[in-house]
Amino acid sequence: MTQDTNTEWKVGDVVNEKGEIFIGTWTPKDRQGNSLGQVFDLFAAKRDVQTLNTFNALAEYVANMENGFNHLQGNTAPDKVLYDALQNGSYQGEYFIPTYDIAIDHLYENQDKFVNDSRLVAHTTSASDPVSHIYATSSERAVNTPFVYTLNMVDNRTEKSIHNQVIHKDRGVLSARLVRAQRRR
Repeated sequence: MTQDTNTEWKVGDVVNEKGEIFIGTWTPKDRQGNSLGQVFDLFAAKRDVQTLNTFNALAEYVANMENGFNHLQGNTAPDKVLYDALQNGSYQGEYFIPTYDIAIDHLYENQDKFVNDSRLVAHTTSASDPVSHIYATSSERAVNTPFVYTLNMVDNRTEKSIHNQVIHKDRGVLSARLVRAQRRR
């Protein structure tokens, strides 16, 4: 199966032999809420990157992947590095740690469309035993750059919920579902 940007996928469709999952279209806005004037198709990796202990370790792992985006550029916020690359055309379809808006609007909101071994949140067998999973985003807390936002997704079989948290980039244990964007023609 090859990927064709002219095809109209449905959210949750597996689009290629790597098992990437279409998670919708994205019109990115910078940290001030200004549109970048571009529209992208978004694809999630088939599986999570599991527990790399810290955001910085996760960002370094992604930067060293064959098709990974380098979020670590000096003291610049990781999400700003991505927005700048989208704006200046240097982003070339690499996997990246999702921004907060992608994590909420595309991963969390569409989690029921992920099936079998690509599921986002592990499901529990008991309504009284909720399962919680913390996902990293590349969005920094605006006033305190050592912190990034995370999403704590909870599944107790009867209700799904999400809790916004911040975590220091050098502390914490988390996972990420990497995504990549492909500009629409």
